[in-house]
Amino acid sequence: MHAFERPGEENTDTTLRLARSRGEARGLRTFLIETTSGKSAVRAAEVLEGKAVRIDAHEAGGRRGGMR
Repeated sequence: MHAFERPGEENTDTTLRLARSRGEARGLRTFLIETTSGKSAVRAAEVLEGKAVRIDAHEAGGRRGGMR
């Protein structure tokens, strides 16, 4: 496990590199990336090149249809 001192997009590259390394060690071929702005998805496509990347884009903090 890896813990960061503070949240933020400055942790994205480290998180993606760790995910790739650990995923490869476990034989994973597909990675799911959650993103609100799309920045993580773009970076994931670069860091996880050669792997299947699925993107789940969502709105942060908003309410739609009575759900949060």
